[in-house]
Amino acid sequence: MRLLLTAAPDAVEDRQTFREMWLKEMFEKASKNSSGGFIDQTTCIKLIKRLDSQVAMERVRQKLQEFDMGKTDGCRGLIDSQEFIDMFKEIATRPEIYFLLIRYANKDYLTLEDFHLFLEGEQGLAGLTSDKVAEMIEKYEPAPEARKNRQMLIDGFTRYLMSDECDLFDPSQREVCQDMTQALGHYFISTSHNTYLLEDQLKGPSSVDGYIRVLTCGCRCVKVDVGTGRVAVVYHGNTLTSKVPFRAYPVIVHLENHCSVKQQQMMAVLLKAVMGNRLYIHPCNSPRAFTDLSPEELKCKFILKGKKLPNEDMEEGEVSDEDEGGETKRNNNPRKIRLCRELSSLISLHRARFNDLHMTRTQLALNFQTPGQMMDVYEGRFRANGGCGYLLKPAVMREHISVFSAHSRDTIPGVAPQLLKIKVISGQCLPKPRGSTATKASFIDPYVVIQVFGIPADCTEAKTRTVSNDSSFPIFDESFEFLINLPELALIRFVVLDDEFIGDDFVGQCTIPFDCIQTGYRHVRLLSSMGEPMDTATLFVHVSISNKKGGGKPQRVKGKRSDKIQADIKPVGLKAADDVFKEASTALNEAEFEQGKVEAAWSDLQDECGLEHTVNMKQCLKVAISRYLATPETNRLSIQEEKGIPFLKSSCPGPLPSHLHKLDMALEKVLVEIHHFLTHGEELRVSLESRLKPALAMYDNLESLLSSNGIKGKKANRAMENYAWNVRIIRGQLDRIVALKKKCRMAMEQVESTKVTLDSLIMRERSPSVRERPRLTLANRHNTTDNLTTYGSLGRSPTTPSSECKPKSILKKSNSNLESSSVGYVNEEYRMSPSTSSTVIGDDEESTELLKPPLLHSFSYTPGFSYEQNTAL
Repeated sequence: MRLLLTAAPDAVEDRQTFREMWLKEMFEKASKNSSGGFIDQTTCIKLIKRLDSQVAMERVRQKLQEFDMGKTDGCRGLIDSQEFIDMFKEIATRPEIYFLLIRYANKDYLTLEDFHLFLEGEQGLAGLTSDKVAEMIEKYEPAPEARKNRQMLIDGFTRYLMSDECDLFDPSQREVCQDMTQALGHYFISTSHNTYLLEDQLKGPSSVDGYIRVLTCGCRCVKVDVGTGRVAVVYHGNTLTSKVPFRAYPVIVHLENHCSVKQQQMMAVLLKAVMGNRLYIHPCNSPRAFTDLSPEELKCKFILKGKKLPNEDMEEGEVSDEDEGGETKRNNNPRKIRLCRELSSLISLHRARFNDLHMTRTQLALNFQTPGQMMDVYEGRFRANGGCGYLLKPAVMREHISVFSAHSRDTIPGVAPQLLKIKVISGQCLPKPRGSTATKASFIDPYVVIQVFGIPADCTEAKTRTVSNDSSFPIFDESFEFLINLPELALIRFVVLDDEFIGDDFVGQCTIPFDCIQTGYRHVRLLSSMGEPMDTATLFVHVSISNKKGGGKPQRVKGKRSDKIQADIKPVGLKAADDVFKEASTALNEAEFEQGKVEAAWSDLQDECGLEHTVNMKQCLKVAISRYLATPETNRLSIQEEKGIPFLKSSCPGPLPSHLHKLDMALEKVLVEIHHFLTHGEELRVSLESRLKPALAMYDNLESLLSSNGIKGKKANRAMENYAWNVRIIRGQLDRIVALKKKCRMAMEQVESTKVTLDSLIMRERSPSVRERPRLTLANRHNTTDNLTTYGSLGRSPTTPSSECKPKSILKKSNSNLESSSVGYVNEEYRMSPSTSSTVIGDDEESTELLKPPLLHSFSYTPGFSYEQNTAL
């Protein structure tokens, strides 16, 4: 509609031509061997599948039946060119993506500059050049004419958003990306329990297939249960090594030994023969303990775990039985078995020593053959780091001086909580639940549950409303917030369920570690109950992450700047130690003060721009440039450097309007503070590290110092805890400095990239399609508990609405016909008559009216704002 009113007369025709030319060309290639310019339904299905691999075939077949209904017998089953074009537009055009394109481009296609801005502003990509953006358009845009003009139409934009680049799971985590040179005890290791079983734990069959499955899933520790008369298990081990693709990092084989001495000797011979030089045997006289070795040092090795003789010179001796759970039995006469030296000498990972070194925190064995929520979470955890089966523990768990407790419901000292915002927009190709009966309707009533797993303070869940009778393409459009206190341990699980009166059926799920989440507009690829990928079944979401605990400005540093730090630093009760931390508190105060100034300036700028506290510098600059160019007083706009700081400069004959003056001051302030922190941040880090070194050095002798000063018992334990707490506070502040420096550098890079593309942005903002459209009042509102659900620190789950309260559809439907546009048809869910009451489609943070599509396209839609038509702005 906007194009008809404001753009060039042939603008709509050109856009239609690009897309329709491509579709017509594809149709002609498919119909070149047919007569009359028709294709049959089978060819049509194959062609649509080739052009859009994500389209649901059931939907295509349904549309073909609808097209056939009005035809005569001689024409049924045949599709001409125009019918194919209309059908493809209707099936392949996703309204929520179309509205996103319209909102970002102010037209129904993206220019190179529009796409560049979307990638940096929404998807968080940094360091993009125009050539790289052009390559992405060339990669995803199917229409040749659009590629030639460096434009992206709706089909290319949809392809990009459905690609692996826009997967919620970070593609960089598909390869080993963590430090693999630390001690084994610093890693979580994927471990299988009763690996040889295929089904039930009590009576299920045993097979080598169990080993094959878990090892190909990335498991690095398997269990082999051997006993008298069960030599075949070791033979299966022989088969195992020849069938399973070998992975780089070590495999731990846990031997649960119930064999006689003679069979143990046979087993030792077979193990050495089968594994050869890949079997690692730790030297008895090695100066390093086995657990000090790293996965990198043990690459391509098998490690045997089990019981070991206390004296290597013994030919044989007695050890406690390997019976499952035997070590936890509280009896005075534990059962003993004989162990031979030949097998004992092959064991590198002694179970008793393993437990004494707290390696039990490293391995948690699960039954891989038993699907369910626990296995979903377990497999989701080990998807990170290339699925190699080894995950580096969080820093708070690896530190020698640690205050971490897995059972604590408090926040972790020195760890900045993260605010995770998830907007569940829509679902695609959601299948009927597995095992659905033939009597069940062809549609499902889906809803999405978001679960957070981690430390007790983080565990919570939230759910969307049920979208009833909406088949497999529901629109949810709901937002949630979660406060994550220990991000490195958190897991986010998306579960889609079919709402039923008795027991909601499972549709699909996906579990992703928090550190592997990409922000921006992303697709979540669902897995079945068995952990297998589901063809084309996805959720479309928007994700943002920030360091703040909600909306509003951060608390200003007033009065005594040391109040907060002094409250964090705890007294040890030992003068020498308290003096060390007293000196450190000065550096902590300075670091806190400098970081507070940067964060406060950031918050002020975001508030002046009317944006959420999760947006980046690129998005703030876009708003600032748009407002400058919307003001008649602005003659010229440029980014100029003064004393090494880039500023946005405008040329105006008179004073700036008050709203622009405030924005200008906020932008200038944040750039000054960022530059100052980048200049002096390294000094702060060095100062803190110099205070940390004496604290670490004193810790080794702390117990003796406390004892010599008469501090014993509970007082000594409390002093040790407070000491560890203070060390963690200093380390946490160091981590914050590094993170803020990274954020500041990225902000400056975005200013520089905006400087390069400023001329094209100015041309875009001053084009007729933008200058002549109605302006909007951006009402800056912050999230409230009334319109945005927040979960996390409160540890409570949302209430489940009753069936009577659940709306049949979030989006109201009308009986009007589908509307054709330059991108095709808009689904009925997105149509409302002018007299229909408003329905929420934007963020739940604001009540935004869902307007009729042509009217909606006349506005630049941004989540989180209240829109009012105001031509004075």
